[in-house]
Amino acid sequence: MFIDRHEKVAVTDDEGRNTIYIRPKMDVGTRGRVTDAMASLTGLGDDLDTAEVALNLGSHNAVLLVHNIMDWDGPAFMLPNGHKVPCVRENILRLDPDEPLVEAVLAEVQRRNLRPESPIKNSPTASGSTSAGEQPSPDEA
Repeated sequence: MFIDRHEKVAVTDDEGRNTIYIRPKMDVGTRGRVTDAMASLTGLGDDLDTAEVALNLGSHNAVLLVHNIMDWDGPAFMLPNGHKVPCVRENILRLDPDEPLVEAVLAEVQRRNLRPESPIKNSPTASGSTSAGEQPSPDEA
């Protein structure tokens, strides 16, 4: 029922030298922050005809990484002085999107957060409707 906010899942490069730790799954709060970062509504005032919706699709991968990477280890994350590069938003946004480890992290985040078909009877369908209480159409009655 609840997702442990402290649990980490390791995603390691092919050589086994560098690891990025991610959330096992986004909880409701994290998923909401990711969704909020993807779209915004502006121009709401007295004239609702001027409202605009902005979809920030180009930032999708960056938002997923920022909200799912928890830590990292390995030589690729070390500074010349021997200290680890801090795992903070600014540095997450500096990751190379073409780096195989970063691509693997994105793939794993997406795999872990797919929404499976709900096994619960009367759960909402893709359209948001449920089968509970459906009335026959006039043609079927």
